[in-house]
Amino acid sequence: MSRSSQDHSSQPSVKRHHPKPDPHKKDSLSYDRPTKQQRHSSPPHKKPSSSAPNHYNLDEAILDSEFVAKNTSSIIQQMFRRGGSNATGSSRQYGLDSDSGSDMEVGFSTLDREEKQSARIAKREDAEEERLQQETERRLSIKRRR
Repeated sequence: MSRSSQDHSSQPSVKRHHPKPDPHKKDSLSYDRPTKQQRHSSPPHKKPSSSAPNHYNLDEAILDSEFVAKNTSSIIQQMFRRGGSNATGSSRQYGLDSDSGSDMEVGFSTLDREEKQSARIAKREDAEEERLQQETERRLSIKRRR
């Protein structure tokens, strides 16, 4: 066997080392983009296996290019809370719970009370605006007299 073929067979596969972000740099969470050759030579992306965790703590994750490439879909789903399941184990559809419609229903007495409160606030704001306008006009008239 030649030395070069022996080296390839006895060498374990080498994982690429991604440098840790420099905390002193302004953009410490960025990662190195692969070159054109690396992008085109990589195998097509496969769906994550069912044994892969569904939830990543993105606040603590080190976002290197390999991690992002393998988990892009799940990262996006986690950011927008689509897919997955909630604490009760039931699936979520666009972040809505099954009883979320009941939160939007109010009775007449509640609606009437809120309308009266809004009217009081509007009346108070109008009075304040009118007072400020009269004060401004008074100051202008004093300046004109001088």
